[in-house]
Amino acid sequence: TGYPNEYFDLVVSTGSFYLWSQPEDGLQEVHRILKRSACAYLFECRREYDPQAYQKGLQKNLRRLKVISRIIGPLAIKQALNAAYRRDEIITILGRTSFSNCYTIDDVTLSGLPIWVRVEMHKSS
Repeated sequence: TGYPNEYFDLVVSTGSFYLWSQPEDGLQEVHRILKRSACAYLFECRREYDPQAYQKGLQKNLRRLKVISRIIGPLAIKQALNAAYRRDEIITILGRTSFSNCYTIDDVTLSGLPIWVRVEMHKSS
């Protein structure tokens, strides 16, 4: 709220979607403030992932960190993964918004961790 209709060329949210108290309302607001023919992206961790690939990526990342980060980092990621949506839950949420027929979802690896999903949403012209 507070922005005019069709104000932004691009909207990006990373790692916070699971914290939105009303995700459908939030996506409706994104749709409202997004210019026609523009895109919005969500980059979020997802609850379903390959545990072996995750552990391999995590171990590689941890080697570069200080000791305290090696302890806290995995705990923070695990907490986010436990709270994250599954792919099918994201699809259900999107289906209840104006983006219902205008999105793609891809599993992606960011920072060596194959726990992410990228949601690309298009506002029709």
